[in-house]
Amino acid sequence: MLTFYFLNLHDSKKILLRRFYEKGYSLIEVMIVIALIGSLLFIAMPKYKRFIAKARRTEAQINLHNLYMVEQSFWAEHGKYTSNLRELGWRPEGKINYSYGFNGAENENNIKGALASTQFPAQCSADNDKFLACAIADIDGDGEYDIITINQNNEISFLSDDLK
Repeated sequence: MLTFYFLNLHDSKKILLRRFYEKGYSLIEVMIVIALIGSLLFIAMPKYKRFIAKARRTEAQINLHNLYMVEQSFWAEHGKYTSNLRELGWRPEGKINYSYGFNGAENENNIKGALASTQFPAQCSADNDKFLACAIADIDGDGEYDIITINQNNEISFLSDDLK
């Protein structure tokens, strides 16, 4: 047997009006969404910061390799290496994060970057037959410096690894 239910006109208006006024989200639903977004950010931010730090480190390796090439050209012409960046005619292009160069005076022996100090280790130097150029920066903001070096044999090494 089929049964039909009919709503009278008054009941259908109540249903329509109730749906019209209940269009938003409840406070609980909004709080759950905010908690989920916060949890995702909590998980993703350390990985994002590490990714940014690795990108900054790539900048240092490229600029150190460029400094190596300029030192090799200087050695071919003068028969010695130098720690004077003005004499080399080398300056990294664009905005730099690392400080580059050798132990000594700023703007003469080294160039200061946005995230770095100009206090270079004593072993960052050059003499007649060898050099050790350095790049220094605090790439993740923890107060420890990342110190990358390159020598006359184009060997890149880390005196201090800020990402460990």
